Amino acid sequence: MVSWWRGTTIKNLATHTEDRICIVKYCHKGNELIGYAMVDKKVGLFAYEGEVIKRNEFEVLLHPTEDRFSWKDYRKDDPLPPNAFHAGDIKETPVYVGKSLINGLELYGGVCDGILSVATDNWVITPDSFQILVVNKIPGEKEMSP
Repeated sequence: MVSWWRGTTIKNLATHTEDRICIVKYCHKGNELIGYAMVDKKVGLFAYEGEVIKRNEFEVLLHPTEDRFSWKDYRKDDPLPPNAFHAGDIKETPVYVGKSLINGLELYGGVCDGILSVATDNWVITPDSFQILVVNKIPGEKEMSP
């Protein structure tokens, strides 16, 4: 089962994961923003309306394993894969998880209306090509939702 670990603070994140960069979600003004947390920097970064949002409390995506998920190559405005992982909503529009290689690091962000927005320390990047997280079909399992 896929779930989000609620109430996470960056202070205790390192004790619960071996990953250095985690997929995270944060509720901002009623919108579910997808971003990433760098454990060593002690902050989660999110993009919203072209601005960088930094927070030290968020939810972490648990068990993003290869048997459960995979990454599919995607170009901005391509048709959305039917099994894209619906992670939440921004202004009632579905948001999915995307990743891109930025300055040598795989960084995560939200894909909304076919556009990936990834926050960095100072600005938001919207790459033309990236990867989108898709759910692998597991026999007998019900469909996943945010």
